Amino acid sequence: MPLALSAAALPLFAADTATPAAPGITDGLGQMLLGLAVVLGLLLGCLWLIKKLSAPHGAAAGLRVLGAVPVGPRERVVLVEVGG
Repeated sequence: MPLALSAAALPLFAADTATPAAPGITDGLGQMLLGLAVVLGLLLGCLWLIKKLSAPHGAAAGLRVLGAVPVGPRERVVLVEVGG
C-alpha cells in the first residue's frame, strides 16, 4: 500500500517543479515608467524647493544687477539698481 500512495502523489509534486516562463520585456515596462515618473517628480520638486529657499530676503531682495565690467583678475565694477 505505501507504494500505491507514493505513485498517486507523484503527479501532485510534478506540477510544482515546472519551470516558469521567462518574463517578457513589456511585463515590467509600466512599473519602470511609473518609477521613472516618481524620480523625475521628486527631482523637479527638490529643484523648485531649492530655488524658493535660495531667493534673497531682506535688503538684497530690492537689488538688481544692471551690468558688470571686469577691471582685474578678481575685481569688477557693478551697476546696481536699488528698489525702483
